[in-house]
Amino acid sequence: MQALRAKQIGSLFQYNPGVREIARDSQYEVAFVSGGRPIQLRIVLPSGFPQQGPNVYVTPAVVHPWVNEQMAVTGCARLQSWRMHSDLGQAIQDIVRQFEQYPPSFSTFAPNQPYQPPASSGGGGHAPRPSWQPAAASVDVIPLPEQFPELEQLSFADLQQLNENKTKLVEFVGGLEFLKTLSAKEAELREDTEKLARANLEREPTLTEARERLQQKHQVLREKRSEFDDLVAQQQELSKRFAPQSILDSLRIAAHTAEEEAEGIVHDFHAGKMTVDKFVEAFVAKKTLHHLRKAKEEQLARSMQLH
Repeated sequence: MQALRAKQIGSLFQYNPGVREIARDSQYEVAFVSGGRPIQLRIVLPSGFPQQGPNVYVTPAVVHPWVNEQMAVTGCARLQSWRMHSDLGQAIQDIVRQFEQYPPSFSTFAPNQPYQPPASSGGGGHAPRPSWQPAAASVDVIPLPEQFPELEQLSFADLQQLNENKTKLVEFVGGLEFLKTLSAKEAELREDTEKLARANLEREPTLTEARERLQQKHQVLREKRSEFDDLVAQQQELSKRFAPQSILDSLRIAAHTAEEEAEGIVHDFHAGKMTVDKFVEAFVAKKTLHHLRKAKEEQLARSMQLH
């Protein structure tokens, strides 16, 4: 079981460049860029892994069809149908590519608070997790007073006059202390908003330039990832070609071919197509080659049995 676990972890590093080990043999992190924003995947391997599926969490908080409200990845088909011999590296690669092709929207719920997964959890990202808490409002709200002292000081005749004269009513309401405070707060907020808007406009060229640089780097990353995938495919092909069993099969075929060629030389000699000297020279060479290949085949077969 430990060998299978190590093989799965090796696949994680093979298919996903930039994997960072958080806790040995149990927690790993993959960082990438989606929609111009950095994202981290936290991979948690339970004690029963790979019989139990891995748990995958997203930081920061995002909104995406593959992610539930607890920031656990639940939409990946490879995780949903996880089996002992599923491929962890390809599963994480699927998630990264999904986020790159379809960037998520970033949630307003505690975006800077990464989720810390529990020490022991089940497979497939379905363990219970705490809910995200909304960030506190940054604008002070002026409470509506329950009473207006200015009205309590007026007589019935004054109130009747205000009711009948809209001009005086507007002047009276405009002189209320609550409304003056509200107007002052509105002016303050308007001024702060204008300052913020001007500051953002001043930063726009810098942000645009930074965004373009990030997009260029992201394009380079995609190209490098494509090159890496091609190299991985070549490496796997070479691994198959030079695997011990493949070499053994090639030696067996080559030895059989040399033996058939030696028999062909004997047939040609009997048919009078070559002299004795040429027969001896060609036959000895082919038989020597046959026995050499046969010896290597048997030696490799014994070595494979020992391992």
